[in-house]
Order: sequence, then structure tokens, then C-alpha cells
Amino acid sequence: MGRQKRACMMDDTALLQPRLGRILEKEAETQDTCQPLDYNNGDCVGKNTCFECDFTGKKILPANKDRFPTGFLQCQGDSTTCNTADAGATIKFRSSLDYLYCKGAGTCSDTWNVENAGAACCAYRGSCHGSKISLTPASDPDGGCQNDMCCDGIDSCSEGELKGIESLTCRGNRACSSATVEVSRDLLCDGDSIVNQNPSGPRGSCKQSSFTLSGSDGYHVVDCLGQTSCVDSSFEFASNSRISFACTSSTNDGRACRNAEITLQGGSCIDLDCSVNNVGGSDCEGLTLTKEGSDSCYYQGPEDYRPDDCTEANTTRCGDVPRDPVCCQPDLLDPTEPDSCADCCAPVTTTAPDITTTTTTTTSKKKPYSDFRRNRRTERRNSRQHRRQSRQYKYS
Repeated sequence: MGRQKRACMMDDTALLQPRLGRILEKEAETQDTCQPLDYNNGDCVGKNTCFECDFTGKKILPANKDRFPTGFLQCQGDSTTCNTADAGATIKFRSSLDYLYCKGAGTCSDTWNVENAGAACCAYRGSCHGSKISLTPASDPDGGCQNDMCCDGIDSCSEGELKGIESLTCRGNRACSSATVEVSRDLLCDGDSIVNQNPSGPRGSCKQSSFTLSGSDGYHVVDCLGQTSCVDSSFEFASNSRISFACTSSTNDGRACRNAEITLQGGSCIDLDCSVNNVGGSDCEGLTLTKEGSDSCYYQGPEDYRPDDCTEANTTRCGDVPRDPVCCQPDLLDPTEPDSCADCCAPVTTTAPDITTTTTTTTSKKKPYSDFRRNRRTERRNSRQHRRQSRQYKYS
């Protein structure tokens, strides 16, 4: 009987070992793809880097410094670069003086939720897709960031939530589409991408999205450029706004702003321009505008597409609406490179000291070169130097 019991226990152990091995292998594999040294230094570069990070709730980064050493969190690679295992996890930048830079197809996509960043740039197909990104004005008296965001590439920044943005640039087919967006200044939607090869046929950005343009008593410039840009999207403006809104497909079969919905909240004036492509195209077809009695709307374009309660005009009537100088700028030396956020935030001038508070981080099977080992080596070097000096003194 005892032998049978021991045999059963051995059989159970034998069955459990392969399963336990697979679990440990999977755990080690996940840990290996998300190194604290990488994300705390803002250096998530390469495939399987900062991937499936086991963050829960709100994770403050960097965990051991006041700021990222370079002033930004860089995610450069592909869809296995910068991703969290928990869809509900949020990465909160410790300092809103730092910005987010995601470069590569699929980087920062499908649950790389970031808040308290100073600015953000997402470049190449599918970057920042399905993620929530929120910018925060810095309270630093010496200056902070211009809270702009740029999305360049097919499907970049689509199906996500973008908030706290001053001005937003969306380039590429379906960029910033099926998204919920809040901006306080300007919006540029262009169907053509700088970094991705543009597909043939109709293309456009900012489609089927909800845009809230906040900032009472503010100026807003909205440009919808491309055959299908801003189609089926809604635009709600704060009260007392001055708005320049242009829908330009530049093709005979274009339909920019078709079935778009514009809502004014009172005391606002909008110049709606659908006149650039008025032969053969259908820009602004089905566009509706809802306004209060104190709002004014002036329209340029085909009479058939003029929204109700808009007055036909031959020129702008709301006065000068200055365009916000967006800080996301292209590389002048290489026009094929994506926009950069380098000019959005003040550069790091000093090395941020490590924070001495205890933090919990994901462990890794690849043991990083720790401060402990570095300190031990320094201590041994100092000890040897002390002994040499003692011997020299003794025999001198």
C-alpha cells in the first residue's frame, strides 16, 4: 500500500513538472522582455523591449529618478516594443517636463497608456494605436513643454484616447481615426504620411472620431486635407471661439468632411471653407452645423453643401485666426524622417539624481549590473589604494 502511494505521488510530480516548467519559462520570458533598467532610463529600443510589462494600476516612471536621463521615454522597434500585459495599467510620467517618443510600426500600441507627459510623437504604421495618452502642462517656473502631439503613419493614434493636447497633427490614412480627442488649439488632419508609403485610392485621417476643442475665448485652426479626411467625425468647440475650418480633398472624387458634425457653444465665429475643390468633388456634402443664437457661421463653397444657418461669403469674416506654431517639427536634413518632439520640451541640462525611496520593479533572469555590485567594486578599489598608500608610508 505504501509503495502504491509513493508511486502515485511520483506520477503526480512527474505530471506537474512539465507544466511547472512551462509556467516558469513563460514567466522568465515575460520578465526578460521588460527590464527596469530599460524603462527607468527611458531606453526601450529594439524588439521585445519593455514588452508585456507586468504593471498594475498606475506605474510612475522613472521609478528611481526625478526625470528620464535624456528628457524623454523612447520606444523604438515594432509591435513588441512598449506594451503592458494589463490593459488597465497606466504609466504616469514622474515629470511633465519629459515627452513620449514612439518610433516604429506598432510601437506603444494596444495598451501603452501614458499620462502626465509633456508632449508626444508617434511615427509609423499603427504606432500608439489603441492607447490612451494624456499630456499635462508643466508647472516648472523656468518653463516646461509645449503640449503638442504628432501622429504620422497609417493607423497611427487610431482607436485610442488623446487628451490634454495643445495642437495635434495627424498624417497618414486613418491616423487619429475612430478616436476620442481633446485639444485646446489647432488640429491638422492630412491623408498623406511622411514616413509611410501612401496607399492608392481615397485616403484621409481623423475619420469617425470625436474632437473636443476646448479653451474658451480661444483661436482654432482645423485643416482637413485629403480625399476622406474628417469624414463622419464630430467637432465641438468651446464658447467664444474664433475658428478657421477648411475641408480640402484636392481631387475630383474627394469627400473631405462629408457628414461631419460641427457644434458651437455660443459667442463663436467660424469661417468654413469648402471652396478649394468645388468641381466634381463633394467636400462638405452632408456636413451639419449646430449653433446658438450668438454664434456666426460664414461659408465658402458649393451652394448645395452649405449648412443651414450659415451665411454665404466670398472671404473670411471672423477676422484673423493665427495658426499655432506647432513644436513637432520635421527633420530638415532628412524629409523622410518623422516629426520630432525635441523642440517641445526644455532639454535636460543636469543628470537627475536617483530617488532613494524603495521601489518595486519587475525582476529579470538577466541580472542587471546593479548599484550594489558597482559600489562593492568601488569599495574594493579604494581599499587596495589605501593598502598601497600604507605600504608606501611604512617603507619610505
